Amino acid sequence: SYNCSYCYRDITTQCRIHCSHIDCNNKFQLCCDCFASGVELLPHDITHYKSYQVSDCLDFPLFSKDWTANEELALLDGIEKYGVGNWKIILDHMNSNKNAKQLEDHYWDLYMGRYGHLLPPKVFNIDNQLVDTSEYIEEPTDIITIPNGSNINDEIVRKDLNKIKINDSKDKPTVPIGSDLPGFMPLREDFDIEFENDAELLLADMEFPLDKDGFGTEHPSERDLKLQVINIYNMKLNERYKRKRLAIDYKVVDVTRNQNNEKKLSKEEKDLVGRLKVLAKFQTPSENESLIEGVLRLKKIKQTIELLKLYRQLGLSTIQDIKEYEINKKKRDLELKLRKSRESNSYLYENGKQKKDFYPINTYNN
Repeated sequence: SYNCSYCYRDITTQCRIHCSHIDCNNKFQLCCDCFASGVELLPHDITHYKSYQVSDCLDFPLFSKDWTANEELALLDGIEKYGVGNWKIILDHMNSNKNAKQLEDHYWDLYMGRYGHLLPPKVFNIDNQLVDTSEYIEEPTDIITIPNGSNINDEIVRKDLNKIKINDSKDKPTVPIGSDLPGFMPLREDFDIEFENDAELLLADMEFPLDKDGFGTEHPSERDLKLQVINIYNMKLNERYKRKRLAIDYKVVDVTRNQNNEKKLSKEEKDLVGRLKVLAKFQTPSENESLIEGVLRLKKIKQTIELLKLYRQLGLSTIQDIKEYEINKKKRDLELKLRKSRESNSYLYENGKQKKDFYPINTYNN
């Protein structure tokens, strides 16, 4: 136990100030009230302020007698750092004599157990007595109960299915646009490498020295030069923001959507869409999308008109005639392709028939 060296109050479970100076022989300690009053008790002196050490004793039970407050804090700190379920790693972080199973049971039963809230129903007070905490906790409206002895990893305790209305379309989590693009953080709308990524280096070592009265001590020309550098930096930030908004608003970061759209386009249409991208900064996203769709549709209409003109020149006036023409055209194209193939590979053919592959016969006797 520990007592205050001045008022002799029991400070075993309280924060205390310890003096490690050689004159005090490591036996001088004060409660917070006496320390704040600036008491002196020989051989201790207030000039020993460099030897003060704060001892925050947490070796007392808080929620259960076999768990100290220090262990409770270490458990919650380990869960915050390493995540729920990594009990072996959390145990190494706590440096405790307990095992991983005890950590898991203590967390699920005490903090996330059948009580339905983040505080246990009772807590030890300063007099080491159990006090009911229910009056400080609002009664939960919907409690998830966990049966005793159940493993949260093996069995998921569900609410009453009769009270749950599942909305398949609304309850499904939505994936942020651009989450599949490396180097882009969709929730923050930031890139790992921004436009003019080293722009902040201009201001890294910039200073505006002031005198004791708060007035600048540098030459006005030097100050104007620094202000001009700041203006250049602001211009770079504005351009960075414009480019970022352009990439996000026009869904350039949506890689999956863009790839699916490009698969539907021919090579000429892809080149046409690429040439229209320079107009994006002068239009809203909807206007630019409508422009691209309109231009592609116009191109297809022109191609259809040219094809109809060709059919008219060939004397085709009905849909049936056009279908027969297309079938015969495919046959002619296929025959022409085969003829060219035979001419280029004449050594494979003899009297119009393809030679059989020659495989040498194994003449060796077994």
